[in-house]
Amino acid sequence: MAWENPLLKAALEYLAAGRSVIPLANKKPTVKWKDLQNRLATLEEARSWFAGRGGPSQLAMIVGQISGGIWVMDADGFAAVDWMERNAPPTTVYARTKRGRHAYYRMPPGEAIRNGNNIIPDLKKSTGHQLDVRGEGGYVVVPPSNFTGGAYSWDIREGGWEALTVWRPPVAASSPALPSGQGNLNLDLSGVHLGPPDCTPRGEGERNNALAQIAGGMIARGLSPEEVLIWAQGWNLANRPPMPEAEVRRTVESIARGHLRNHGSLPAPPAVLPEPPVICPPAEVGDIPKGLLKPGGVLEMIMDHIERSTVASFPLFSLGAALVLVGTLAGQKVMTETGLRTNLYVFALAPSGTGKNAPITAGRRLFLESGEAEGHLGPNHLASAAALVRELHDREEHSRSRSMVLLIDEIGDLIGAAKNKNNLAKSELIQTLKELHSATDGIYSKSYADNKYDLKIHNPHLSFYATGVPRRFWENLTSGDIADGFLPRALVFSVDIPIQKKRKPSQIEPPESLIQAIRALAQASSKYVGNMECTPRPQVVAKTPEAETLFDLWDDELLKLQNRFRGAEDGRGEIYNRAAEQVHKIALIHAVSLAGGIPDAVGLESVRYAVALVEWYVPRMIGHIAENISAGEFDDLRKRIMRIVSKRGSVTKRDVYKNLNGCTPRMAEEALKVLQESGDLVPAQIAKDNGRVTLVWTRPQKGDDEE
Repeated sequence: MAWENPLLKAALEYLAAGRSVIPLANKKPTVKWKDLQNRLATLEEARSWFAGRGGPSQLAMIVGQISGGIWVMDADGFAAVDWMERNAPPTTVYARTKRGRHAYYRMPPGEAIRNGNNIIPDLKKSTGHQLDVRGEGGYVVVPPSNFTGGAYSWDIREGGWEALTVWRPPVAASSPALPSGQGNLNLDLSGVHLGPPDCTPRGEGERNNALAQIAGGMIARGLSPEEVLIWAQGWNLANRPPMPEAEVRRTVESIARGHLRNHGSLPAPPAVLPEPPVICPPAEVGDIPKGLLKPGGVLEMIMDHIERSTVASFPLFSLGAALVLVGTLAGQKVMTETGLRTNLYVFALAPSGTGKNAPITAGRRLFLESGEAEGHLGPNHLASAAALVRELHDREEHSRSRSMVLLIDEIGDLIGAAKNKNNLAKSELIQTLKELHSATDGIYSKSYADNKYDLKIHNPHLSFYATGVPRRFWENLTSGDIADGFLPRALVFSVDIPIQKKRKPSQIEPPESLIQAIRALAQASSKYVGNMECTPRPQVVAKTPEAETLFDLWDDELLKLQNRFRGAEDGRGEIYNRAAEQVHKIALIHAVSLAGGIPDAVGLESVRYAVALVEWYVPRMIGHIAENISAGEFDDLRKRIMRIVSKRGSVTKRDVYKNLNGCTPRMAEEALKVLQESGDLVPAQIAKDNGRVTLVWTRPQKGDDEE
């Protein structure tokens, strides 16, 4: 029998299964439904709901005893879903909603669960995302109902409806007995794991909200306001700048009063108090949350070896190199559902002597000791774009891995040479790097004028870890490098940290366990298709349902930022546009690291790690771009002229158009004129050179503008 209305078909199926349903329009019932909390609708009633045109657009299930003792936890928003994943027990039936997820549970025998809105107020205050409970007298929208841009859908696990988890969320002792009907759910969260507080130091504009969240979480754990104040004062010392001490005290006292007002008493302290947070100065941790520096698996083994084997290292750079190395070893063997591979470009920028080069030395040694240098390690220097392409092509011809990693020092000088149009050997380098980055799922071809060296490379997989000094790196880049996708494709870890005292390495030789782990990744089986070309066929590694839900919810939030900053002059739109791609790749590399080979799936832990890393990284990258790269071509030219003046003390028009790529004499003249009118430069003198008069511009000295 053909059903004209899918909602009617679903309604009749739910009723046959003993679930009470009602029709909705914009989430509001279109019929009187109070009596349907205690009885199932008849088939005639259900058919009448959908008769004629302009009928209901959604369907809801009334939960509670009428539907078999079912109750639902409704996570609305990314942070709410994450909380539910961490704290609520797994069950066998979930539903995907517009902004989150429904989890279906069964009430304990003889008990009832009430409805409750915003059951964790602190979560709503800090993130805007909300957790609700739907129990006796409540209803939830169910598939196949539509919403703007999509539809509700089921995620039913092994056991299905018959194996729903029986669970009552912890209820505060002060709560009355739970009758059927209305009333807010009074959850007791003192025994629920809320995760450690994020005690990362904050700047102005973030400190107050962060303190409220930290204080609320600690009071929920059972710490007294006095103990929380001690924690808060220690955390505040690392802020830049710290909050006034009186303001810290007022905030903690306010949170404690709010908890007392909402719950009637402060929670009892736990048997064992948590250890105080270790607050590291920003220079020691680079503002990166410590959890991101503990990725587990092979990634953490590589990081640990870098830290132990060198006289100076920096954990953030060790992480970047580890991601590149594991991504290279997994190259051409795995890919995401969207066809992305594990190739990464990582730039580590910091002053000399801070440990940014330590991963280069350690990484080369790891590949040499494991016997994988010939298979995966590329040249130490890039002479030209053509040389890079030929290196990858030669690997294919000699049946070596086309998954190659470059470990390169002083990338800023290399980019500067590539930007110099007079250096023909390197001028195509940046364009070639962009093309290779996107060619992992196809054929990269390169034609030369004499047709002698026409090359084709099947599925090239190039990664690199490159170091440099921030000034030399940024001064060679322009806003065009954001718009055309070069910078957004890379992870740029740029930090200003002090030089540390050199230490004695504790373990120069790589541990055998790490060598074996690298060999296992390198030797993980790959499938190939074709006879002559032997094209690699990576294995698609999909996300688990939980991981996919988490990513989708985060991606929904990202989409808002992409639309908001589309076309923004500071380039942040381009960075946001690549953020999802970075999460896909990092999550897959993390899953490979944990599995020590080709994983069965990308799990929730890997997606959560990738999201956290990208969310930490993106705003810092946007800040670096805003600080170092001009929004427009003329503004960029002005900044570059001022850098020449800073370096040489003065500048001539000839200096400008001869030393700055793409600058014409007319552009140089206009830029110098604007700088003179703005007071940034003054014509200091008239110099005679072979009888010719030349204007020289310098920064104004005291008294230059006085008559």
